[in-house]
Amino acid sequence: MNSTLKSPRTLRMLITATGACLFIFAIAQQPAAETDVEKLFEQARKLDNMGGREENKQLDMVLKEIKKHKLSFDQNDTWVRISRDLAIRLGDAKRLKELSKEESIFPSDLIYTVLLSYGKLTKGDLAGAEKLADSVDTQEINPREARRVYAIKARIAQMKGDTKTERKFIEKMIEHLPSWSSDHCQSCHDNSKFKGKVTGLAVNELWFGERYAELMQKQGDAQKVRSMAQKALLKNPKDDLAIIQLGFALKALGKPEEGKKTIEQLPYAKADGRDLPATRMLFAFP
Repeated sequence: MNSTLKSPRTLRMLITATGACLFIFAIAQQPAAETDVEKLFEQARKLDNMGGREENKQLDMVLKEIKKHKLSFDQNDTWVRISRDLAIRLGDAKRLKELSKEESIFPSDLIYTVLLSYGKLTKGDLAGAEKLADSVDTQEINPREARRVYAIKARIAQMKGDTKTERKFIEKMIEHLPSWSSDHCQSCHDNSKFKGKVTGLAVNELWFGERYAELMQKQGDAQKVRSMAQKALLKNPKDDLAIIQLGFALKALGKPEEGKKTIEQLPYAKADGRDLPATRMLFAFP
């Protein structure tokens, strides 16, 4: 969700055996429409969830058919993940090695490292959690995992009473917000009933936004942030980051309603009377 980040190293579906063959043969005779690809993915996901020997054979055929089509970043990522699952289940080390060269937006190794870091945090192992979080290069992973790393580091710093470090990582999360309307973010957070429309984000209610305002109050630089944001908006009134910074600075200065209205200038910010599609796959972490 941060347009200033480097591209992640990644920018980048039960049927019988006879039924699978007939299905794939029929698909091969038709143009590769997007709906056909999605049907194949639905088959692949169902077969992947089963994991039995017969299902693995069918899954192999479906995955080969999928790869003949032009895939989006998200579709290719799903193909890579399911293909790796299949290679492991088949005990096919050669295929697994070949698949390691495939780009993936959500690489399992890094995702699990971040989740293990969070797991250690939940057990109160701050040092272990921090060490794992530090091992992840946030310039080489997708924005979601980067935000999770920042969130973990911010929470650890808060527990240590290190507000300077906490502020640094809270601000990194704030810097991600202007990319909400980008294709990269919307590919995960869009609403299938409203294709092409940016979903709404409750910017005013985000925990790290609230913490951002609290830290400005504690550190006494809310007015400085306000002035900086106002100067940026004089140059570009549509500078989303400056709008967000100004809004939370106003809240820190004891002007919550003015700050709220400022943030609601963002076209994707949830606001009273504004009809925006509901977002998906969005929850607080940690």
